[in-house]
Amino acid sequence: MTRVAGFQQLRVPCCGQVYIKPNYLSMNFMASEHWTDGLRTASLMPNETGLRRCQCGQFLLMHDTEFLGLVESAENLTHLPCPKAHELDEYLTASPKAALEIAARTELWWHHNHPYRQSYRDHRNAEEQASRQAWEAAQPDQRTWWDKFRGKAAPQYQRPSNAPFTIPPFEPTSEQLSNMTKLCVLLEQEASEFASSKALMLAELYREQSLWQQAQDWLDKVSPEEQQHQPFGLMQKMLHRQTAAPMRYRA
Repeated sequence: MTRVAGFQQLRVPCCGQVYIKPNYLSMNFMASEHWTDGLRTASLMPNETGLRRCQCGQFLLMHDTEFLGLVESAENLTHLPCPKAHELDEYLTASPKAALEIAARTELWWHHNHPYRQSYRDHRNAEEQASRQAWEAAQPDQRTWWDKFRGKAAPQYQRPSNAPFTIPPFEPTSEQLSNMTKLCVLLEQEASEFASSKALMLAELYREQSLWQQAQDWLDKVSPEEQQHQPFGLMQKMLHRQTAAPMRYRA
């Protein structure tokens, strides 16, 4: 369960403005969707890089703020706003510092994948509906009135083990590819000292660019602990099939 008790007051380094953020006592990372690019949707915890844009116009990361103390009420104080997608494009033209650029390009990567996510959902919903209708046609409710009177249950749908599972084609634009390429360069520079911590992200970025060998090289650097969890196994399977699309999975 995610539990919040009051708010943290934070001062930004750019102009000294004071903002707030929830003071989390416990965190629950459950979400309605998990994606191999790292995005969670409808999550009980924020899913972003910590990139913010101050009211003065400056971009910063949440860990760059100064903690001032706790307050019970948010009255007369505001949250540091997350930048919008069009602001990220504008910001990246200004050659930001590496940590800020990584955050901005990661947010942009997720944003670029959003249209595919919706295509993926629509495709999967339609295919699952077709599988269900085929099952129901083959397993009609043949209960008599007496069966129903006695409370006999109708046939309960169970997804057949041989039901199809397909996804729509993933065709990244030149803009997407450019952003992923630049993000890979930045992450590899940072990963020279912390290879394992960035390995899964780099493997996914290369996979989405259909650069299979580079993706496998980085997947091989994932720590043994992370290999025990999704999305490592799914990414390994998609690499074997040479599938580039971001995939949805259950954590």
